[in-house]
Amino acid sequence: CMEWISIKDRIPDNYKPYLCLIEMNDQGEYVNWYQVLYFDLKTDKWCENDPLCTQKNCQQYISSWHYVTHWMPLPEAPKC
Repeated sequence: CMEWISIKDRIPDNYKPYLCLIEMNDQGEYVNWYQVLYFDLKTDKWCENDPLCTQKNCQQYISSWHYVTHWMPLPEAPKC
C-alpha cells in the first residue's frame, strides 16, 4: 500500500516522477489538486519536466504560489 509522504517529513531523493498534492493559494482561497512532478535536488524545487533534461528551457518550475504539501511514488504500470 502506498502512502502519502508529507514534505515536512521527507523530500524525494532522486529525479523520478512523483504524484504530488498541490495546495494553491488563489486570492485567499485554497484548492487542492494532484499533479505528476519531478523534484530537482539541485534547486530544492518541484518541476513539471524532468530536471535532468538537456534541452534548452526544459525545466519548468511550478509557480511560487503553488505549494506541494505531500507526494508519493507513482504506482507501477499494469501488466497486461
